[in-house]
Amino acid sequence: MKTEADCIQKRNFPEFSWSYGVNGDRPFQDSTIHGIGMRFAFSVLHYRRKHLQEVLPLRRKKSMKRIWLMTIALTATLFVTVATVGASPSDESLTVGADPSLKAAFQELMPLFKQEYGAAVHVVYGPSKILRRAIEKGEAFDVLITSAKELELLHKKKLTRKGRSIAQTSLVLVMSEASSLLTVSFNEVWSNRSARIALADPRLSTLGEMTAQLIPTSNLKTRTGISYAQDGEDISKLLQVGKADVGIMYRADAINNGEVYIIEEAPNGMEIKDQLAAAIVSTAKKPSLKIAEKFVDFMTSLRIQKLLLKYGFDPVPLPFKHAAHFETKHPA
Repeated sequence: MKTEADCIQKRNFPEFSWSYGVNGDRPFQDSTIHGIGMRFAFSVLHYRRKHLQEVLPLRRKKSMKRIWLMTIALTATLFVTVATVGASPSDESLTVGADPSLKAAFQELMPLFKQEYGAAVHVVYGPSKILRRAIEKGEAFDVLITSAKELELLHKKKLTRKGRSIAQTSLVLVMSEASSLLTVSFNEVWSNRSARIALADPRLSTLGEMTAQLIPTSNLKTRTGISYAQDGEDISKLLQVGKADVGIMYRADAINNGEVYIIEEAPNGMEIKDQLAAAIVSTAKKPSLKIAEKFVDFMTSLRIQKLLLKYGFDPVPLPFKHAAHFETKHPA
């Protein structure tokens, strides 16, 4: 029959040297139950002590490693948080497609917007139809400011949000100081077959389409001496280098150009005005949506519309007959 001592030996507890009684007067006797119990207790204590001596350093290493990893993670989290919260508003930016007629005005307005909202604006200027086609092909823009007609086409394709009117401008007849032509009116231009005319290409811009409405169809089909350009700036260049005697451009372009002068405004009954509108584009970056909305609000505000007056633009009258997808909000 197995004794308790045999069971203890089979557990292979380590040897121990504590063999004295509680009072220190005599050793415990293994042959007694009391001695065996105490031997078992001390064996367990000794084994636990030795086990802890071996395990604790490993646990300390693991704990230190865990603490080190947690410290690194916490530091990284704090760094990201500081980088995000402490980021300057100037880190925000917008990509805006705009009609070339706004170039002069934007030289004043864009620094003003950055100063007030802390966001830089990268402007891509281009004829209205070219900008519209670029967006249809997926070019990334946050905001588009161009002819309301082109914005309406984009809105119907769900490529822009609802547009908001900004300003409008009319067509004028211009010439350069180098021109020797004595033309003084639209009517004389049509009747003078020798006059060389610089016009915007109707395939590229709303300016070209509007110009075509002013010129008799017979003149466009049979007339020689017509040079086509992308926008008002290119029309001005044709006049300056002597490739054209007169040109038709936006009133805003003529006022801001400095190299041409206005001969005549569009005659009564022929006055056609192009409305400029702004809209957020479907390709707008999600982080830029809020600042894009602020930019549209900025451009439609009363003070900005007043600033646009000195650049040759006219305010949009209220009420204004506009496309169903556009709104003319009373500027704040």
